Amino acid sequence: MSTCNITLAGSIGSGKSTVGRMLAAALKSEFISTGMIFRSIGKNSKMTPLQTNLAAEINTAIDHQVDNGIIERAKSTKPFVMDSRMAWHFVPDSLKVYLYASPQLSAQRVFSDTSHARANEQFASVTETRKSIQVRRESEIARYYSLYGVKIDDITNYDLFIVSDGAEPNEIVDVILESLPNKSQGSWIKTKQLVPLISAKELHSIPRRADHDDTAHNPLAIQLVNGYGFVLDTPYHLAKVLMQGDQFTTFEHSRCPQSELRQTFLDLTSQKEIDPFHEWEELTGTKLAISNEDMKSLDHYCIHLL
Repeated sequence: MSTCNITLAGSIGSGKSTVGRMLAAALKSEFISTGMIFRSIGKNSKMTPLQTNLAAEINTAIDHQVDNGIIERAKSTKPFVMDSRMAWHFVPDSLKVYLYASPQLSAQRVFSDTSHARANEQFASVTETRKSIQVRRESEIARYYSLYGVKIDDITNYDLFIVSDGAEPNEIVDVILESLPNKSQGSWIKTKQLVPLISAKELHSIPRRADHDDTAHNPLAIQLVNGYGFVLDTPYHLAKVLMQGDQFTTFEHSRCPQSELRQTFLDLTSQKEIDPFHEWEELTGTKLAISNEDMKSLDHYCIHLL
C-alpha cells in the first residue's frame, strides 16, 4: 500500500481526528493533530479554542509556531497522517482531503463530545455550540488568508472532498484508502443523502440494476445544501446511482438559483397525496435520509448553501 502522506482539513467536528487515527493505524503511519497542539497552546494560556483563534488574529506567533512544526515534520521520510487546517498547503505532495460536515452535524458532534480533548469546549446547548463554531471558522478563514493568501474553504485546494453527513468513519477511511494509490481526485457523498428534485414518475423507463453499469459511476450533478445533495441531474442517472444501494457515490458541484431550488421543492412537496421521496425509495430500494416532512422548512436548508 502507498506510503504517501495524507493531510486532513475541513469542517470543525467533521470527524478529522477519528478518521485520521484510523487511517494512520491502517497505514502504520504516525498520526499528528495540529488541533491538539493549538488547544495545548490555548490551555497553557487558559483560553478556549475560540479565544485562541481570536488571539491568533493579533498574535501571528501562535500560528507560526504550529505551522513551522508542520514544515519541519514534512522533511522527514517517515509517513504521516495529519489533521491540520494548513498542512495541505505546506505538504503539497500529500493526498489532500477535505471532510465536510453540515453546520448542524458539526455542532451536535462538538456538543456531544465530552472527551478530554474538548474539555474547554463545552456549551449550554447545540445552538450555542453552532454559533461558537461559526465565529471560530470565520476567524480561521480570515486569519489564514491574511497570513498566507490562501482560502482554506476553497475546495479546489483538495484532492478529495467527502461529505461526512450520514457516513461512518470506517466508510470515509475506505474512500480515502481506495484513492490513495493514484492520488485520485473527486467529491463523494452517501447515496442516502441525495435529494431528488423530480418525482420518480417522471422516469420514462426503469433502468436495469446498476451494479456493473459504468454510467452509474459517473459523477452526479448536485447542489450541496446542509449535508444533503440536491440532485440537478437526470432522473435516469439518479435512479442508476440509487440502485447501487447505500454507499458513497461521486458527484460534481453544481448550482441553481436559491429561489428556483426552493420553488422546485415547494411544487414537489406540496402534493399532499404523495411522498416523492418514498416513491424513489420504493423504486430503487435505497432509504433516503430526508423525508417529505423535513422539507416543509426549505429555508432551513437553502440558507446553508456551500
